[in-house]
Amino acid sequence: RKKIWFIGDSVTNGYGVEFEDTYYSVLDERLKKRKHKFNIFASGMYGNNYKDSLSFIKNLSNILGPGDLAI
Repeated sequence: RKKIWFIGDSVTNGYGVEFEDTYYSVLDERLKKRKHKFNIFASGMYGNNYKDSLSFIKNLSNILGPGDLAI
């Protein structure tokens, strides 16, 4: 399966909303209805800033394959 990674902070991780209301959960449901198969990961951490995200992105490049997305 192709992967979609959401990178960011606590908002990316879903702070303040129920899991089913996070944007990555909503996207997952919509993709499933259209028979698209992706593994979706939210890698937001509480207190993350741009520097933290950039560090994660550099490491993520070793994991991403053809057709994978990082957002």
